[in-house]
Amino acid sequence: MNTIAKKSVNAGKFLENQQVTNLLSNYKQNRWVDNSEKIGKEDSLTVSVSVEQLEMLIERIKLHGGDGVRFHFAAYPEEYAPQPEFAGRQTIIMVGTKSSEGANKEIYTSEGKNAQILAFGDAPMCPPFCGSGLGKTKSTSLVDRGDNGMVVA
Repeated sequence: MNTIAKKSVNAGKFLENQQVTNLLSNYKQNRWVDNSEKIGKEDSLTVSVSVEQLEMLIERIKLHGGDGVRFHFAAYPEEYAPQPEFAGRQTIIMVGTKSSEGANKEIYTSEGKNAQILAFGDAPMCPPFCGSGLGKTKSTSLVDRGDNGMVVA
């Protein structure tokens, strides 16, 4: 019997300090300023999750035959009752995936009669939660907001 070994695709890499600094600064200058102006408040810059939460997500993905995580950029609606501070701000959603027929497809689980996508989100963001806990961030930049002046972000 022939066995074909499944090879994992490694597309990412660890980044060096200067590349991280450049990417974050580029985002703040070229996207964050416009996003913040559009929503009328400082948009989020970071989303934080604990190692325990990531491990829990990974375990659940594996439990359902998955082998990956897709990170989606997303934005909360203008009215978001569960967490009003999140309203209008951007976030990320992590979705469990499974390799199938050369593609990474989302994992759905069954809860009774309803299929649910295996996704994790609603994690603390900065802003608005920058001062303490998981949302706390140490990275700051001086951002030029054009006619609206400068801001530390």
